[in-house]
Amino acid sequence: MLTSLLLLLACATDGKPVDDTGPIGTDGDADTDTDADTDTDTDADTDADTDTEPACTATIVAMSPANGELDVALDAPVVATFSEPVTAADITLDGGVTGTVTLGDGGTFATFIPDGGLDHGTSYSASATVCEDTAVATFTTSGEELSVDLTERTYDIELDDDSDLTWVAPSVGTFLAGSLATTSILFMVESADTAQIDMVGAAGYEFRGATAQYPCTYAIDFDPAPFTSHPAYAVGPLDTEMQANGIKFEIYDLAVTGTFAEDGATAEDIVLTGLLDTRPLAEGLGLDVCELATSFGDTCVDCPDGETGCLAVEIHDERAPWREGLWIDVDQDPTTDRFCTE
Repeated sequence: MLTSLLLLLACATDGKPVDDTGPIGTDGDADTDTDADTDTDTDADTDADTDTEPACTATIVAMSPANGELDVALDAPVVATFSEPVTAADITLDGGVTGTVTLGDGGTFATFIPDGGLDHGTSYSASATVCEDTAVATFTTSGEELSVDLTERTYDIELDDDSDLTWVAPSVGTFLAGSLATTSILFMVESADTAQIDMVGAAGYEFRGATAQYPCTYAIDFDPAPFTSHPAYAVGPLDTEMQANGIKFEIYDLAVTGTFAEDGATAEDIVLTGLLDTRPLAEGLGLDVCELATSFGDTCVDCPDGETGCLAVEIHDERAPWREGLWIDVDQDPTTDRFCTE
């Protein structure tokens, strides 16, 4: 009888333990299913985290043309420079200007090339976007087209007592200019049309109460340069030899940019840059120009031959007048002038 009772209980529980709090076997089944689900979910989440891409954190560190820039060339590209390489960026120009955006090699900058030339004397806003950063630069293109022929017009950058002129570098520029016989830098337009400008420069000095080409130095013959953004221009750079007070000296990488008034009466917003070799001046003037420059906060740097003795030159002139009747002799040879050789 006892044996029969034990067999009956075994069949009733189907081999599972008895749970006093509920139906027989209910909690045991739930625990088993929960363990299986937990394992499956954990594996799926781990795989998803592994595939996440790094965030894009690049920013725009520079725009060209710069915000507020004037006299921008009509065919100038818009360039945005980034803090780190990227794989995508965008640049747009307002006013309905269409163009092509390309990402530079290495992904550190992007360039927008307009499909056609921009308009004269017009303000544009360029907007660049990369990652989560956006920058806007507003610039103005060069002024109205010239209404006159500039051929053989000579403009006078006066180096002494000219309120329109600023020696950005070197600080001793005014002193150096006052120590020499030359009082001007002259620039003549040999020829100009809507595509190209050809300019020549020369040292100038006061002769019989008027400005004239200084006879003891060669002219500076620039290579022809694009003039599609007329009246804005940029000529150079080139290396040239100058002479003053019997002292010959070199100016390396001489370049000139600026624009012309619509009537051609003045050259305006002129920027002249170059590298002045002071060593001949030091010998001819009996003065250590580099030492003098250091006392004014300037520093001589290496010349192209590797020897220290060159000063960076940067001159800004708001307005240089046209000297009617003044003409630069491109072929002037100072070695044949008795005034220069005696």
